[in-house]
Amino acid sequence: MELLVPMAGLIDVKAESTHLQKEIEKLSKDLPRVESKLNNPKFVEMHRLKLSPRKKINSPT
Repeated sequence: MELLVPMAGLIDVKAESTHLQKEIEKLSKDLPRVESKLNNPKFVEMHRLKLSPRKKINSPT
């Protein structure tokens, strides 16, 4: 069964496009900083312990 809901006029396409473009720009600026941290062995080692419990939960047994 397929249900169609009329959405015309509910979303301001121009405003949403502007919002998404700003988000893309923000994330594009953040990316080099995050990559730099992840390429730093000291940073990765320091934060590995914080991630270990999650890895154990998700790892297959």
